[in-house]
Amino acid sequence: ADNANDDGTPEILESFSADPRLSVVRQERPASVVENWNLALRAATGRYVLVIGDDDLLLPDYMERVRALLERYEMPDCLSYNGYRYAFPGFARSATGSHYADPFFTPHAWLPREGMLDAEARRRAFGDFCRFVMPLTLNMQVTLVKRATLEGLAHPEFTAPFPDFYALLALLVSAERWAITDEQLIVVGVSADSFSQSLSDDTDAKRGMSYLGVKTDFDGALPGNDLFNGIYVCLAQVKSDYASRLDGIEIDRAQYLLSQLLWWYAQVRLRALPPSGLA
Repeated sequence: ADNANDDGTPEILESFSADPRLSVVRQERPASVVENWNLALRAATGRYVLVIGDDDLLLPDYMERVRALLERYEMPDCLSYNGYRYAFPGFARSATGSHYADPFFTPHAWLPREGMLDAEARRRAFGDFCRFVMPLTLNMQVTLVKRATLEGLAHPEFTAPFPDFYALLALLVSAERWAITDEQLIVVGVSADSFSQSLSDDTDAKRGMSYLGVKTDFDGALPGNDLFNGIYVCLAQVKSDYASRLDGIEIDRAQYLLSQLLWWYAQVRLRALPPSGLA
């Protein structure tokens, strides 16, 4: 999905045009991240869906290793794996040089490192998200999803504000079989146009939000970290869509407030927010 690029991307894609495995969807005017992902989803035909961005990298033998894992776990609805994070030079206004993280994320200790994530564990993970604790990462780059399962969600296409947040939270509730592995198969990139948890600078976060065409407003939202606001919106939507399955699990408003308070404090410490702005 070529989202109105003018940097030579169309010419690079044209060089692969003879390959029947590749379909290119060109947007002449920039679309939001949700619109762009859905354009790609509608054009794709595979049994499984993988979403990667222009700053991500599949490691050598990715396809072979993923095929082996899918066969080992008898073609699950979802397959989560690990990777590395690479932040490009200039990924944030205050950043100098490049940075990397190994691994990309560390699941909470109670989650299996290898094997099946059963329904009880997934319900517990959803409850953690409702307390604004992140037991897993909500990045589609590190979870392969069966197309039929994705299309069976209450919202069968990607939905705002963050398309991977809603999809993965809803899949935690609705997927039948979810496999997890510690294998590192991908490098998840963070660039100036990414919106990522690693962007601690409010100016950069707002730039990323504007670039992606994302809004995280909801009744009762606080100014602050749009990641928390986006999670809140997606949690509320999943709660509404799957109310009977999530009986007894509520979004913890107090933890949301605490998360924003801690973020405000961090912004003051980073000198990204003046004390007057905090007041």
